[in-house]
Amino acid sequence: AREKEGLPENFGVRIFAAPDPSANSSQAAVYGFGFVDAPQEGDAVGQTDGTPYYVAPEVADSLNDVVLDVAETGNLVLTRSGESDTA
Repeated sequence: AREKEGLPENFGVRIFAAPDPSANSSQAAVYGFGFVDAPQEGDAVGQTDGTPYYVAPEVADSLNDVVLDVAETGNLVLTRSGESDTA
């Protein structure tokens, strides 16, 4: 996915809470993804398959047992451990 965007190898994926524009409640959120060159303060940091990832503190607990993957379309997807991507 990073290569598809033409970004350097040092860029990692940051996962964060993004407001859901279709929700009526200000409490609703969806996950946002973006490639960044460094984590923000408080981010959990990891690496998988040579790609760094950064998880914003406000979503870290909700992502336990979740796997970040790239779908056949090239989009980033989150799946619970044991689930498979059927898209």
